[in-house]
Amino acid sequence: MINIFNAILHLRARSLAVERPAHNRAVVGSNPSGPITCLYWVGVAFICKNREYIKWCLGMEFKYPLTNYVYRRFSIPIAKLLKHTGVSPNAVTWFAAFVGFFAAYLIAIREVIAGVVVLFISQILDCADGDLARLKGQTTRRGAYLDSVLDRFVDAGLIIALIALAPADYWFPGVFAIVGTFLVSYTRSRAEAVGAECRVGLATRDFRILAIILGLLLGQVYYLLVFLALMGFFTAFHRMVYSMKQME
Repeated sequence: MINIFNAILHLRARSLAVERPAHNRAVVGSNPSGPITCLYWVGVAFICKNREYIKWCLGMEFKYPLTNYVYRRFSIPIAKLLKHTGVSPNAVTWFAAFVGFFAAYLIAIREVIAGVVVLFISQILDCADGDLARLKGQTTRRGAYLDSVLDRFVDAGLIIALIALAPADYWFPGVFAIVGTFLVSYTRSRAEAVGAECRVGLATRDFRILAIILGLLLGQVYYLLVFLALMGFFTAFHRMVYSMKQME
């Protein structure tokens, strides 16, 4: 995509170098295409001026936006501080899960802003355990398993907290949101258990946490639960089809 972007800029630069004939110059207000032409050239000028930023945006990893561009900015320094201490990666994993449950509790009692802040902290810590394990050379299957299982508990706790805000209205989409969330992880784990690669799908945990944060801040909990349910089932079926094709 970045190569295409560079080609467009090159062609645009060449066209800008050639002075247009007077009869082709659009005058704003003289014909219907005038404002459109003006906006077009303003857009071109903006792209040319901010090309490095746009290139960076086009090269972003959108499956894990929070992890790659937010959490890691905090989790790596935390891991470096803990590297020369007696704190183990598994201890950080347990603490991150506890903080995640506390965030769910705050959300359930309608302390939404505080809950979102604590949830953000819990996700930073959830990244810090892996960073610490890599820095200490203590990456283990046991640690990866513990991290994955505790993440599922926290996921369930968060959705239950959302349902608790209005149980009579939210229980139905909430149940499907929990099932869809678990299916996303289960379909991948079962695929990898039989030797298939399954890193596809949009509704990653990072994506779901981002949706929860935005849904809470916007006060659209019902539609958030519906969205989580739909995206969970869609991603689960996508992973099923993708994985089964590798087993043919």
